Amino acid sequence: MPMHYSAKSVTPAEALSLIEKGAALLDPITPETYGRCHVENALNLCVYEVAFAKKAPALLPDRNAPVVVYGNSADSLEAPAAAQKLLKLGYRSVCVVEGGIGALVKAGWRTEGTEASPPQETLEYVSGRYEADTEASRIAWTGRNANGSRRGSVALKGGTLQIRGATLSGSFTADMAAM
Repeated sequence: MPMHYSAKSVTPAEALSLIEKGAALLDPITPETYGRCHVENALNLCVYEVAFAKKAPALLPDRNAPVVVYGNSADSLEAPAAAQKLLKLGYRSVCVVEGGIGALVKAGWRTEGTEASPPQETLEYVSGRYEADTEASRIAWTGRNANGSRRGSVALKGGTLQIRGATLSGSFTADMAAM
């Protein structure tokens, strides 16, 4: 039977209390995004790197110490994914901040980096069906492994996007022959 791992969700005030008691603060986004804006004194360990499991013990050596993880927004998946990976690695107390970096900033936490503030969340959704503009659209990709990363892009052959409230669905076809 597979094991399920889930981290406790905490408010910014609860996160502050944990940090004041010695918990580590972890930002699991890419190093590039972390460099632009992160919560002051947060550690960076990119959840998307293949070497995440190898790097975690060096950055967070005490698996019994609490770890507070925050994401890029209230709806982003990097914080829960990082928390799940840490729990699988044997970390005993992992929490995810509700609302991500935006909630921390609203609660008065300071940020640092090359940009003054975190990206703004889009709270208003315009429902409808949208066709991809294949002349103006490209899919940008980043591949990561233990030796670094590679970037590229590929043109679209077509695609649609359906928005209903806060639900997003759709499909896109990449023009692999043009790669």
